Amino acid sequence: ITYSTMIDVVGKIGRDVTGAKSLFAEMKEKGIDINTVTYNTLMDVIGKIGRDVGGVRRLFAEMKDRNVRKDIFTYHSMIDVVGKMGRDVTCVRRLFAEMKENKVRIDEKLYTAMIDVVGKIDHDVFFAQVLFAEMEEMNIKKDTFVYSTMIDVVGKIGRDVNGAHKLFAEMGEKNIKKDTVTYNTMIDIVGKVSRDINGALTLFAEMK
Repeated sequence: ITYSTMIDVVGKIGRDVTGAKSLFAEMKEKGIDINTVTYNTLMDVIGKIGRDVGGVRRLFAEMKDRNVRKDIFTYHSMIDVVGKMGRDVTCVRRLFAEMKENKVRIDEKLYTAMIDVVGKIDHDVFFAQVLFAEMEEMNIKKDTFVYSTMIDVVGKIGRDVNGAHKLFAEMGEKNIKKDTVTYNTMIDIVGKVSRDINGALTLFAEMK
């Protein structure tokens, strides 16, 4: 636990990726057991601070070789780094299928990350909608972030302004908070995709 905390502090707070890697190497040299938490922490540091997609892939493969359990946070790091930074949607789809196969818990944050990758990077609006509908079937809570992401994908990538409006209205019906990102996304869609200046002004006034 102490090493995991130090890797977290040195890597994320100090933004010292090399220092975090050194601590990890020290654990191996001393024969200290490296668990899921430690791997997840270093993957986060290497991926999100160091932006080293290959390094994260190697750690993920090493977990398999060492029979270290992969949890929701492991997969979340992989999807974020490999999908959003590495833009490897094929790998992300495979990881998501692997989670289901291994019965790893999937929450709203992970669904949002998946929708973001398949929708915005792969431009697969249909699969993004499938994932969104799947959340309902699995009784997974839909929050502001997943709705904002879906509105973005449906409206900007799919250029379906009516679909974006429907999702936006659904948020109101379900008492889901609309934040600045939600409004900015809708204003962008209404103004730029459908060129409805009055509609954009109405949304802007509603924000105030």
